[in-house]
Amino acid sequence: MPHGRGPIASDVEALEVDLFSIAGHKLYGPKGVGALFVREGVVLEPLPHGAGHEAGRRPGTENVLAIVGLGVACELAQEW
Repeated sequence: MPHGRGPIASDVEALEVDLFSIAGHKLYGPKGVGALFVREGVVLEPLPHGAGHEAGRRPGTENVLAIVGLGVACELAQEW
């Protein structure tokens, strides 16, 4: 990876976290896309209200191209 930065292991079980977020641009992926791990049983109140996408967590349409780009960036980070 450029600038000597490498991926950090992120095993949510080992970290014992209930919530874990990933920002695409931190992995040299697309800006404006991310992922959120929510442990089963954790209840989140949606901030913006509207359509029931993502189990009622957010309104709007998913940016599929950016999501795919984040997935590819994660795969590359794991290889490095």
